[in-house]
Amino acid sequence: MTVTAEPRGRVIAIDGDVAIVRGERGDHRVPAQPAWRPGDLVDGAAVVQAFSGGDYPGPRTEVARLSRSRLSRLADRGRALAALRRFFAARDFVEVETPLLVPSPGLEIHLDAVAAGDGYLITSPEYQMKRLLAAGFERIYQVCKCFRAGERGVHHASEFTMVEWYRGFAELDDIVRDTEELVAEVVTAVSRRAGSRGWWSAPVDRRVRSTCRRHGRG
Repeated sequence: MTVTAEPRGRVIAIDGDVAIVRGERGDHRVPAQPAWRPGDLVDGAAVVQAFSGGDYPGPRTEVARLSRSRLSRLADRGRALAALRRFFAARDFVEVETPLLVPSPGLEIHLDAVAAGDGYLITSPEYQMKRLLAAGFERIYQVCKCFRAGERGVHHASEFTMVEWYRGFAELDDIVRDTEELVAEVVTAVSRRAGSRGWWSAPVDRRVRSTCRRHGRG
């Protein structure tokens, strides 16, 4: 929690002469003004919009439902997506956007598509992106929402965000290198913001892949 002389945000608590104001960049401890009440929107010392409800924050308010740590993770997600787009732009990839609602969801028998209207929500953008490859693109990527019915658990969700990219005239090692460098760049961008050292660096140890090949896999 930080201290600032010119707060802007929502007063979430008042303790004596000190108020906690939630702003975009953090929760700030500031001198409480006489007119302030929990729930008020303030800019400097002025009340921009007074809170007219009951006790604040109640269980249904955004402050109660979205902790500062959750807000920080959303901000980190934004930084990760910005780093991802810088990565692909530096390598001459074209960002594309393909339909989320399609006539046929694909042929993967292990995936259950979500029906929507006269079609289905995509389980991945693979088929639509491969049509773009066939049309002449050589380097494309996409960040999009995907949907899969019946996938709900610790490591799965029915709705999730996917990044998918394709390189024409490339080998497996090119895609592996893309993955290594992409993860390293995104992790570095987020960990730098958090003030900690990144745990990932490229290239990674590929002995696992070599072992798989010796056993006839991969």
